[in-house]
Amino acid sequence: MKKLLIISYDFPPSITGVRRVLKWIRYLPESGWESLVLTVKPIRTVRLDPAPLAELSDKGVPIFRAGSLDPYRLTEKFFPRKTEETKPIGHSSERLKGAMEFLRRWVFIPDDRCGWIPFAALKGLSLIRQFKPDAMLTTSYPQSAHIIGAILKKITHLPWTADFRDAWTQNAEFFKPATSLHARFQMKLEKTVAKNCDILTSVSEPISAHFKKILGEANHKVHTLPNGYDESDFENLTAHPTAKFTLVYSGTFFGERTPRYFLQALSELLKKQPEWRKNFHVRFFSSVDDSTAQTINEKAIGDVVRIEGMCSYIENIQQQMNATILLLFIPPGPHSDVMMTQKVFEYLRTGRPILAMIPDGACKNLLSPFEGVKIVEPLDVEGIKLCVEDLYLKWKAGGLGAPQQRRIEQFERRNLTKQLAALLDSICRK
Repeated sequence: MKKLLIISYDFPPSITGVRRVLKWIRYLPESGWESLVLTVKPIRTVRLDPAPLAELSDKGVPIFRAGSLDPYRLTEKFFPRKTEETKPIGHSSERLKGAMEFLRRWVFIPDDRCGWIPFAALKGLSLIRQFKPDAMLTTSYPQSAHIIGAILKKITHLPWTADFRDAWTQNAEFFKPATSLHARFQMKLEKTVAKNCDILTSVSEPISAHFKKILGEANHKVHTLPNGYDESDFENLTAHPTAKFTLVYSGTFFGERTPRYFLQALSELLKKQPEWRKNFHVRFFSSVDDSTAQTINEKAIGDVVRIEGMCSYIENIQQQMNATILLLFIPPGPHSDVMMTQKVFEYLRTGRPILAMIPDGACKNLLSPFEGVKIVEPLDVEGIKLCVEDLYLKWKAGGLGAPQQRRIEQFERRNLTKQLAALLDSICRK
């Protein structure tokens, strides 16, 4: 059995950004690979899910943690919230938010988790000497993980796969350089990672195309490995549809990814059809900021819209299966075409109809061929209103369609992990 060192900042008990790595760890042994993990030391967040850690412990997966001086961890450590809130991690006063934005743009390179780099690099070097893995894999966001990979590659020459769950310089949400000098330095780091890794994987074709352009003749090492769904997660779940017309979103809101245009459309629709209110139920299994909560109050739709907060992964899937309609949000903007959220594959597997408020790009290209999926421009309030109205009337008439499932097997996690294992085998042979 070959050994793979996985370096990932996002890892349980945290909820966000962990599913891709967890499924690889689960299924890689079927292809002759066992994993050991280097991640960050855990710290209190809005909601934790310890269940995956128990599963990994039962399977004997070694997990090692390095400290970090990144600002959000320090804020949580020295100024912890006394009660669970609906605010996302990093939310604080406007003054603190402004200071953090300044530091992100001017000081923190490649991102605001760069305080993890020295600690994780030292720990990674120790783990490589102790366990002698056959290869390592770094996964982002944050991009700091890839800087750690580049350092360890330079010292140890260990075969290295750099996995991009999010874009780097194409990511308008996180890539906001203060000056052209900052931008050039980040682009140089991005190119260094691309050139020095042995395999580069990404979750969408636009991200892969970007790196193929950077690498030129060496673009053969770029591969698209999308996110997916795990059939085993659905084995013991049964849908329990509610009596109301229930629209569900499970995931995170941050930056420009906001439900405000949907909430505006919903408010206008319910003003037009006030008798429908008793049948409408919107549930956000997410953290929201003050502006979203304020919008709900201002639009007087608090009786319809409920903020449930983050929940465990399996509970998330159960709530998706219970929904009448699943909601998907991707904001427009520069490089929005690279966005491919993980939940879209789980949405397809549930077999529930989907209302996707998304721009042109990878996600729209994926969903467009499926029946039972309505796609509308994310800022088109009138278009969103018409879609919701159409879906509601079809629901009342008992004629809602569901997404086709016959083409989704290619996104099953076990099949995708076999592709990763093949790529790891290829760089070990070299």
